Amino acid sequence: MAGAFRAIRPALAAAGSFAALGGAVQLAGHWHRLPVSVPKPSAVIASLVHGWPDISYHAEATVLASCLGLAAATLLCLAASALLSGRRSAPAMVLTVGLVIDSTPLIVVAPILGIWFGFGFGAHIALSVMASLYPLLVGLLRGLEEVDPQARELFHIIGAGRLQRWWKLELPSARPFLFTAMKAAAPLALLGALVGEWVGAERGLGVMMVYALFGYDVALAWALVIVVCAIALLYHGVLSLLDRATARLHGEPAG
Repeated sequence: MAGAFRAIRPALAAAGSFAALGGAVQLAGHWHRLPVSVPKPSAVIASLVHGWPDISYHAEATVLASCLGLAAATLLCLAASALLSGRRSAPAMVLTVGLVIDSTPLIVVAPILGIWFGFGFGAHIALSVMASLYPLLVGLLRGLEEVDPQARELFHIIGAGRLQRWWKLELPSARPFLFTAMKAAAPLALLGALVGEWVGAERGLGVMMVYALFGYDVALAWALVIVVCAIALLYHGVLSLLDRATARLHGEPAG
């Protein structure tokens, strides 16, 4: 029982802090001490409850685009690491390309991608890939550097090919780093999908945010921020479970 309490104590502390902050803001709103841009928490909750059918409908498109973008970015990184396995100069070149992509502001490149893919689902996935690609590259390549030199030498002695070495040795060694990178990249993939929806879409949480801002519905805008944060936390939880499951399959201690 004590161990379970210690495990959830950080979450309880965070929940208590948010509850205290929400109570203070609610009291300030009751005493008319809040600016018009900060709604009372009760108004945000009411907006979340009343607008939930529309929010859930639009959230499906955002979640699908961000998940596909994260999956595509992960597959791209895995394919690049497999093709460039054993080439010492390759990681620096790949990281340079990734850094250039990461340094490009999404809001600037979004209209260009809209012209190429149309202002629809394809552009949203492309922006999600761009947003999440660099942390995945860094994490995966960092993991590939952690391969045991003796194990690498053994694979060389037995005549293993590059793809065999990558699949049997390098990828299992990089697995923890890859999942850590995916946890960091998942919120960025969500951000990329939202940026695409801000620029042009018929459906998505980004579209609802634009309508809420133009309609000056501050309570709904804050409700949508809460939903986006909850989705990002959900991604982290799902990836943590997958990390633990794959760690057990490889006989590693679960993190």
